[in-house]
Amino acid sequence: MEFKQKYCKSWQILKLFSISKATFYRFQNEWISQGNDPALMGKVILGPRLVVWDPVIFVNWLQEHKANKKVKYDYELQDKVIAIQTLKKIKQ
Repeated sequence: MEFKQKYCKSWQILKLFSISKATFYRFQNEWISQGNDPALMGKVILGPRLVVWDPVIFVNWLQEHKANKKVKYDYELQDKVIAIQTLKKIKQ
């Protein structure tokens, strides 16, 4: 999958992937609370106030950790549906 830019700002990721701000930050918070590094989601910190995202890494993370995840609870199913819908939009 190719993107026009190597890195995107957070608002560009939201627009590019059609994810709500609340869902995007909830995904990050869940990932971090599990003890994982947000860099594995594609987050790149370039300075004290500059954060960008690698969209390729984010797509791979979304597919691996949300779309292909076995669900146990209703809220996990909702996240899986959001991830699958997002991935379908990107492929179009």
